[in-house]
Amino acid sequence: MPPPATALLDRRSISAHLPPSAAQTLDGTGKGRTEARQWTITANDGSVVTGYLPEWAQDDPSAKGVRADELPAVLVGVTHWADFEGAALTTFSAETGGADGPAAAVQVFGSSIVCHPYPDPHQPGEPRIPFAEVQITPDYWMTGLDPDALTAVAATLHTLADRFENVLRPQLVAARAEWATHHTAATAPAPQQNDPTEERKSA
Repeated sequence: MPPPATALLDRRSISAHLPPSAAQTLDGTGKGRTEARQWTITANDGSVVTGYLPEWAQDDPSAKGVRADELPAVLVGVTHWADFEGAALTTFSAETGGADGPAAAVQVFGSSIVCHPYPDPHQPGEPRIPFAEVQITPDYWMTGLDPDALTAVAATLHTLADRFENVLRPQLVAARAEWATHHTAATAPAPQQNDPTEERKSA
């Protein structure tokens, strides 16, 4: 199961952009390092655990002085990630009055590369290799995506974009033109005024 949406949002607030070295690695232009990066976690009993730190990772999980009895849980929590910005859309919410309420910007389709190198007993099906996450809105997201699944998501979005541009938009333009040609704006009747004389008679 994916982490809570708030955790994803908090993580995204750390950095809005990839560092240059990571961006170069991910787009294939980086020359790479002669030695792989490493993270190191040291426990207070002297135990030392090291692991590969990907060039694209935006955070180094290295730590010192970890309690020895907490080391297994700390290792399970090691997460390598790289976040990619989505888009901000102006929306209305039923919770704030719908179209009559205030507009708010909502981040949609943010995405990440994620890797959890140590197995979590509570998430036995989670892959141990890098995968993608797509956060559709702050409350809905997809996780565990492999390259083929990510391609399928992209194809769906391309289909929707094509529908907006080549189906919905032309029909909206035609609907507006037809409306302008045939619709006559209705004038609301003026409110009826009460006759003071009748009011006195009834009194």
